[in-house]
Amino acid sequence: MKLDLETVELEGLEPTALREMFRFGVEQPPEVGRRVTIYKPPVAGHRYSVGVDWALGLTGRDKDALCVIDADTIPPEQVAQIEGYWGERFDRVVYAICRYYGSAFLVGEANMVGLGRLQRIFFDYKWRWVYYENRGGGKSKKRKKSDQFGVYRSQPAQLDPIISAYRRVVIDKAIVLRDEHLVKQMADLQWAVRSASVEHDSATDSDMIMKLSTGGSPDLVISGAMSYWGVLKMDLFKEPERDDEQFDEGTLGNILDHAEVFADDDDDEDDGGGKGQLPSQRRRRGSGGRSRR
Repeated sequence: MKLDLETVELEGLEPTALREMFRFGVEQPPEVGRRVTIYKPPVAGHRYSVGVDWALGLTGRDKDALCVIDADTIPPEQVAQIEGYWGERFDRVVYAICRYYGSAFLVGEANMVGLGRLQRIFFDYKWRWVYYENRGGGKSKKRKKSDQFGVYRSQPAQLDPIISAYRRVVIDKAIVLRDEHLVKQMADLQWAVRSASVEHDSATDSDMIMKLSTGGSPDLVISGAMSYWGVLKMDLFKEPERDDEQFDEGTLGNILDHAEVFADDDDDEDDGGGKGQLPSQRRRRGSGGRSRR
């Protein structure tokens, strides 16, 4: 089906028509400064940890970065790496990679933009297997789980348990890392004084920050550390089952009709058990099974 973009009103389109409009092939990436590298495709029954370092999407500044580790290989092994300038749109990339790897435990840094994006993935896309920390709260008010998503990295950085755990597993050669850009960034990592007024030899832990000897932020290193932290912690978080429910009105999952698009049986053929209904239609009416996410 071909639609005239100059005359059609997008709000009146059915989800299937909307998807049909934007099916296109891309020979070259539409924007420079982005990379998606898949080293190994998902393996049925395996669990994956997705570690994310968020950025603002400003060219020449920190990059968004994502690392995926297969938690069910011995030793755990890296299967994907993403980096680039997405900014506000990076939550879509994160959600896509979580869906691609299926049983994916999401660990993101809760920096100045991270918490909001983790909440968006949880509420708008209904991706429920998300790392959170019990950060307490006032005696009269209990903090919601969604207010505690992600990791707040410790300062000083040298005492950060996430970085320390990652350094230990690398030193012990107990992890397989495949991305050459990640490995090079790890080789360039150094501890530097936060202020030029402090001499390196006399600096304390609180004076030191992580940086690259080549300049810039260690985005890939942080994403790798987050993904390994997820490997260590995922057994403490029960992988939820997805309910057969509609997405809330106005969420992206509702607009793009994810309940139908991501139904278990996506071949859109009647398998004989639904009296002529498509499998996705039966699922949306609550008569289908439950799928783990």
